[in-house]
Amino acid sequence: MSIIQTNESTAQKPLRVWPGVVAAVLLLLLRFVVPRVLPEANIFGVLGSFAGVAAIVLWWLFFSRAPWIERIGVVLLLILAVVATPRILYSRIAAPAASG
Repeated sequence: MSIIQTNESTAQKPLRVWPGVVAAVLLLLLRFVVPRVLPEANIFGVLGSFAGVAAIVLWWLFFSRAPWIERIGVVLLLILAVVATPRILYSRIAAPAASG
């Protein structure tokens, strides 16, 4: 028996983008539209933002079809940005003075 080898590379499936887009649109609707329409439902805007970000991160990690090095790299960059941002902020932005 012989094994047939071809020079064709296996085609990688394209990124699955639509779940992330749907999560982002829902996040924006919950964050900005719901509090404008129903001011007493402001908590839905806040909690919807957290849920939307969690949905986008979970989609990116498990359902996006991106290579694993990119999935993990993006999450590490997000963590690095959260840690580094307070260190590079201008002092008046980081600790605003109380107006009085």
